[in-house]
Formats: sequence, C-alpha cells, structure tokens
Amino acid sequence: MAANATNTLQATIISADANGAISINRGLGNPALAGNVADMTINQILSNGANVMSLPITGTVTGLQNVYIKNNAAGGGGTITVAVNVNGAGLVTIGLLQPGGICIPIWNIVAVIASQITAITLTASVANIPVEYFFGG
Repeated sequence: MAANATNTLQATIISADANGAISINRGLGNPALAGNVADMTINQILSNGANVMSLPITGTVTGLQNVYIKNNAAGGGGTITVAVNVNGAGLVTIGLLQPGGICIPIWNIVAVIASQITAITLTASVANIPVEYFFGG
C-alpha cells in the first residue's frame, strides 16, 4: 500500500524559572513520517477503569509508529494511566497523565519493527475524563 498520509510533529521544549529566565529553548525540528493511516480524536470520554483503544491499523501496517495522547481534564479531573503493547510483547505501563499531561511514547520509528505499538489501554482514575489522541502508522 502506498503512503497516503504524512504525520508531522512540531514541538519545542522550554524551561523557565520563577523569574521568567529561560534556561532551555529547544525546537525539536519537524520529524515527519510518510504513513498509511492517521487517526485524531479530540475529547473522547473515558469510562472509569481500563479503556482499550481502537487502533487504525490496516493492510500492511502492523503497528503504530506515531502516538500522542493528552489528558484533557480540568485540574483535579482525574488521571490516565497509559499502557502500550510493543510488537505483541504484552502491556507495559509507560506513564500517568495528570490533567493537561501529554504522552508521546514513540514518533517515527519505522526501521525497527519491534518498536511498533500494537495495542493501547488508557485506564481512567474516574469516569468521564476527556482524552485527545493521535495514532498514525
């Protein structure tokens, strides 16, 4: 299947102290991947407990190479535990997202098939947490 999507990440890391002095201002460039699939969902409501995510893996795409997840809850709105299955090896917890927290476990892994995510489970600490995610491959 020919590539029909280009998935691009644009990000900058900035660290400023309490006085506003910036010690880090690093652009990450624009890593892009020609892919076959891309799925962006904004404000999907999670149930309390484990939520197995539907992945847009089709055809020759055997796993995700681009993953972004954000907890869209307001402050105090509950946490999301992110667990991924890398190339069928079983679920591994990789992070706990506070409200507003972002997780980008992989981006542009294409040469190493063992690094592809084949399943994602988001476990919400309370019901009705809105989540935003991008899955691409």
